[in-house]
Amino acid sequence: MWKHSVENMESFWDSQAQMIPWMTPYKTVWEKPLADDFVGTWFDQGKLNAAHVCVDRWVQNHGDETALIWVSEEDTDSSPKTRVFSYRELSTYISQVANFLHACGVKKGTRVGIWLPMIPEVIVTQLACAKIGGVAVTVFSGFSATNAEQRFLNAGCEVIITADGGRRRGKEFLLRETLSKEFLENPSISKVITYNNISRSCKTTEKDLPWHENVSSMPTECPAEPMDSEDPLFLLYTSGTTGKPKGILHTTAGYLLYAMSTMKHVWGINGLLSPQLPHEREVWLNTADVGWITGHSYLTYAPFALGTTVVLYEGAPTYPAPDRIFQLIDRYKVTHFYTCPTLLRQLSSDTASYTKKYSFDSLKVLGTVGEPIDPTTWRWFFEHVGKSRCPIVDTYWQTETGGYLLSPFAGTTTLKPGSCGGPFLSIDPKIFREDGSEASPGEKGLLCISKPWPGIMRSIFQDHDRFTREYLKRFPGHYFTGDEAYKDVDGDIWIIGRADDVIKVSGHRFGTAELEATVNEFPDVVESAAIAIRDEIKGHAIIMFVVGKNSIQSNDIKDHMKKKLGSVAVPDRVYFVPDLPKTRSGKIVRRLLRNILLKEQISETSTLINPELVELLYQSVRDE
Repeated sequence: MWKHSVENMESFWDSQAQMIPWMTPYKTVWEKPLADDFVGTWFDQGKLNAAHVCVDRWVQNHGDETALIWVSEEDTDSSPKTRVFSYRELSTYISQVANFLHACGVKKGTRVGIWLPMIPEVIVTQLACAKIGGVAVTVFSGFSATNAEQRFLNAGCEVIITADGGRRRGKEFLLRETLSKEFLENPSISKVITYNNISRSCKTTEKDLPWHENVSSMPTECPAEPMDSEDPLFLLYTSGTTGKPKGILHTTAGYLLYAMSTMKHVWGINGLLSPQLPHEREVWLNTADVGWITGHSYLTYAPFALGTTVVLYEGAPTYPAPDRIFQLIDRYKVTHFYTCPTLLRQLSSDTASYTKKYSFDSLKVLGTVGEPIDPTTWRWFFEHVGKSRCPIVDTYWQTETGGYLLSPFAGTTTLKPGSCGGPFLSIDPKIFREDGSEASPGEKGLLCISKPWPGIMRSIFQDHDRFTREYLKRFPGHYFTGDEAYKDVDGDIWIIGRADDVIKVSGHRFGTAELEATVNEFPDVVESAAIAIRDEIKGHAIIMFVVGKNSIQSNDIKDHMKKKLGSVAVPDRVYFVPDLPKTRSGKIVRRLLRNILLKEQISETSTLINPELVELLYQSVRDE
């Protein structure tokens, strides 16, 4: 099937496009770009609506099927706190919000800023925007108001939707009250809509409108706006772990179809696309925040477009108990569980108490995202959560790609702990040396994709030159991922890490993922992070930050690295720390570790799930 999809790309995507109920059929599947910009035009002249594809189309025959189960952080067995929506109820709610947005002046092409916690309204608002043609600009609720405002202003948002606040790890955080006076007075902002989530009173201006009384009075039906295939669906700003945030632009048909196709084929999910009994429904649990691309593609869009039941958890997956997410899996009979290696490393440190009391009988497929998963953690996930029967799909992709580029296929392809397997359908990966020649099997190089695909980003908002410069010009005729990798003799690909995270020691190249996976193999290591600092003799010196337990010592780590990778890979220093700085999506912010080590100013910590850690890390470095 992969061979056919690469050799007959247009024929393959024509067959996949039948999953979408088109309002107007497309004329051509793909038209080559006029200029050398690689992407081209997908499904030209076709018309569709993402909200209709995701929700409305299921109402007639499957309206009573459960679409969304939201679980509060305050929910307990003795005091349940959940909200459950059927597809019919979700469609009605989306229509009411869409009608309200329309009354606020939102029309086709209007950018709408969304700054909401993990509550049903964040998904409802995204789909309500899609229903009337608005362009959603969703920002992670853990960002500071300054970060959110910068993104909304850069995107040219006219309407802002937020909440009084949210809950995280038993504490309330504020949103609406933190928006600055200067931002609210900006003439480009016409309305600020606030959802009352934690019953916190907020100061208001003439631009403010309350959510509840306005939405509840709106009509329960709203016509879906026919959207051109290449019309924008959303803007998503990258998290900032690699520098200045970029507004990634994704369009309607190509992005939506690619997200659907990757989820269907990689996970083996059919949803409501094929008839099945209610007790056979797939139940999807994804621990990502909706503010990141994983939350967009595999919480808001693809799971509903395929007709699954989505479980959405409000808080941190380890609160109020470390095994909270496992409780949800057994309670709601989750069949497909998607999470990040960081969470798994935390949970694997106490196997007995976290997994043995759960059956996990409902689970069929497990998946990971966000960073390479080391073999030790992979095996723990497979044995203790998957009970040695559930395949793990280690998915590799980016905000820019819209969906998976590389992944095993559940139940179909051979699994290798630590490898993200082979390419998705129609994806043709190449690994190049610096000079542009193709690397040999086993040789590290730069990962590129040689053919376009429907879900690829169309541009960086207001900076198309940056898009072509960063992704398309390095290797003409290819998309450059920015990552280092190698391909083994079977054709499976192993991600080493960001090319700009490559550490060169005395002429030897090491990726951060490679170094960290090696350290994580050592007993009593929970997780680690590798960074490099300049060394006049070796070029780079390796520095390891390690979260360990018991009596693990620095020399233990160094001896292990020497045994596994050779003396050139022995770190110059090893710092033992209580935790590593991470974004809420689970990515380790290595840049911040480098800032701390070099005593550089740290300008922003609001992207972190654990900002209080910074001072502890400074103390660890000072003590050492």
